[in-house]
Amino acid sequence: MSNRFERQSEPADGERSSMSMMRLLGQMFMLPFTVFVYGMEMFVRTMHKVQKVADDGLDLTAGGAPLHEDAQPSGKEFTSETGSIANAQRSGQRVGEPSPEKYRAVVVDAPRSSGGERPASNEIESREMEKEAEMDSDLRDDMLKLVRYKVLFVKREYEYAFPEQEDLVSENMDGAAFAAWKVAEFIQGLARGETRVPDKWRKYQGGKYVRDVQHNGVKTLVLRELPHDDKKYLRVYYQVLDRYPREKFKYEERQIEVLEEIRDGLPRKKDDDQK
Repeated sequence: MSNRFERQSEPADGERSSMSMMRLLGQMFMLPFTVFVYGMEMFVRTMHKVQKVADDGLDLTAGGAPLHEDAQPSGKEFTSETGSIANAQRSGQRVGEPSPEKYRAVVVDAPRSSGGERPASNEIESREMEKEAEMDSDLRDDMLKLVRYKVLFVKREYEYAFPEQEDLVSENMDGAAFAAWKVAEFIQGLARGETRVPDKWRKYQGGKYVRDVQHNGVKTLVLRELPHDDKKYLRVYYQVLDRYPREKFKYEERQIEVLEEIRDGLPRKKDDDQK
């Protein structure tokens, strides 16, 4: 009888070993997919952290405050939804409510110098930004605009800013049209011999475009003209100082003046015909 029981147990052991072998083969087939999924998960986490570091760097550069969204008071990071729910229940927080640590912000000030002041570079950048924000250069309206401008010459070794001027502009134009207008006026005004230049211009083009003049007993150097190839170095810097509403056209008064002129002209024409 013992031999019969032993023969009956042999098929059960074979079936169990075959099931173990099938399970092992299945795990071997699933291993590459498991490794791939785990690798993709780690890649996504790494990309999120890199993006967060880049955003924090931009915030620090702009003077803002980076948000540390992944800050956890316990120092643990839960990747599964079940673990997050369990952690929320242990801390007494309702499930689904945003964690208060998510909105915790750390204010980081710009590095200061040894004297307790901000670096000079940050002050210069802030001043330039404020100056650009305050400077008005929009000429595209029908109002009367008081404009202050300078003509600049930017050729190397002869850089110079000509005297500042002001003008009232009533036309609706853009910056390029205004610059072209003032450059043309500047070139036309050179013939009057009133455009002064510094002494370093004495060697400009061999001195054939400049001359010495007496002004109030003082000898000064003036520019007579510019060669055609050097006109490309002219620039215009301008700023709108203020705006004023323009007066309305006086149509009725103008019509009366025209009628009066017609009336005054009719008798003279009749007398001429009689003569």
